[in-house]
Amino acid sequence: SVAVVERDMSYQHASSVLAAGGIRMQFSNEENIHLSKQSLDWLREEGVTKEIMFKEMGYLITASSTEGAQVLRDNQKLQRSLGASTEVQSTEEAQRIFPWLETEDLTACSYGPADEGWFDPSLLLNVLKGRAKDQGVTFVSGEAMSVRREGATV
Repeated sequence: SVAVVERDMSYQHASSVLAAGGIRMQFSNEENIHLSKQSLDWLREEGVTKEIMFKEMGYLITASSTEGAQVLRDNQKLQRSLGASTEVQSTEEAQRIFPWLETEDLTACSYGPADEGWFDPSLLLNVLKGRAKDQGVTFVSGEAMSVRREGATV
């Protein structure tokens, strides 16, 4: 049997409900890009994107210097090599997509039009808790102070 020992059963102070709930492919290292792609693939395979209100609206990252614009271009090469749809855009192109965006002090923007967006992390927590309970997991209010193991049994 499996038990989750939780000191805050309301999850009010849990980092999962306090997070922004964003998914993006715009990272500068392979590991984070792979993690994001795998996470999004899993959410889609499990069919929970509607339940967690996933909004595939893209992510915009801005640069305000020549060096920053070059970082966006360098990152885009890696991102696209791993299947991301990232586009490095001029500030004018970004402003066409986001008319409210003030671009006067920007040099470039990186936009991921697909596979990027956000969801409600508290809804994902509820989905995961519900599925765990359906599989017999019990949730216990408390705090684990130690773990005892006998062979392969915890």
